[in-house]
Amino acid sequence: MKSVRLHGTGDLQIHDESIPVAGVGEKLVRVRSVGVCGSDLHWFSEGEIGDAKLERPLVLGMSSQARRKMVSGVLVNKSYCKQFFPRSLL
Repeated sequence: MKSVRLHGTGDLQIHDESIPVAGVGEKLVRVRSVGVCGSDLHWFSEGEIGDAKLERPLVLGMSSQARRKMVSGVLVNKSYCKQFFPRSLL
């Protein structure tokens, strides 16, 4: 699967990642889109937010749209995501 990480100010890089394995009580979902917020834009344009500095590659984004049936995706903790995803996905 692919991920995009911010390595420095304005420096986005695509990475190949291993497909994670869902554990007990977890589901594997395919992220179809991700929204970015103002904080993500600060990280991208300045490499920092206030006193927090970018010290290692960072995956930006939030508000994901996902599907449950898949071949690749991200590992999601069901108890955390039940407040964000429709019951049909979990």
